[in-house]
Amino acid sequence: MAHVGKLLLADDFSRDEIGSTWSYSKGSFWIDDGVFVGAQRDPAKHPPVCRTPLEFRNAVIDFRFQFHGTSRFNVVFNDRNWSQSHAGHICRAGLSPRLLTLGDDCEGVMKLGIFEKWQDPQTRPQIEPLVRDQSAKLAMQLEPEHWYRMTLEIVGDEMIASLDGKPLLHLKSAGLAHTPKTDWGFTVQGREVHFDDVSVWSAEQDSGWPARRESLFPASAGSSQ
Repeated sequence: MAHVGKLLLADDFSRDEIGSTWSYSKGSFWIDDGVFVGAQRDPAKHPPVCRTPLEFRNAVIDFRFQFHGTSRFNVVFNDRNWSQSHAGHICRAGLSPRLLTLGDDCEGVMKLGIFEKWQDPQTRPQIEPLVRDQSAKLAMQLEPEHWYRMTLEIVGDEMIASLDGKPLLHLKSAGLAHTPKTDWGFTVQGREVHFDDVSVWSAEQDSGWPARRESLFPASAGSSQ
């Protein structure tokens, strides 16, 4: 979908300490032999968060990951100045060994007024039809302790997730176009997930994308692929 532009971030974690590039939950993220490791210490608490400040509208995010006992990780994009969604969440990609998801948080389940009802089991059934088009899901079969490469493209109101260079899941939803995104990062559920070779570029829509969209994702935008 995207034509990449300026390189905004590159981190191969070839150091001993995380340093100032990332802010993170203490004790839950560290560097081990050139790999960025995240783990949830207390499953009763909010999954640990790491993030890096990076303001953009459209971007391509590329990284390698490996599951080591974690049940799920999310790649979360925020606007710290946005007060109309929970914690300023704008959009996300979530991945477990069995499921890939894309979500519009800005207009979906994190939007204030919707978020509170989504958290309540009694009112969630009322909200589910309203947010169905703000997410997409795809069943996966990923192996533990195997390196995969994930690429996320966010351009305008569209988002694509690719694995090892293969486009797998597409979402078109209004909140994805929110500008700016001011920071992004990872959240981790369970133990452990390893990350490496993170790169982020600014991006614009490639001129050939409309034709490729039809061939890659013929299903209706916003539906499960």
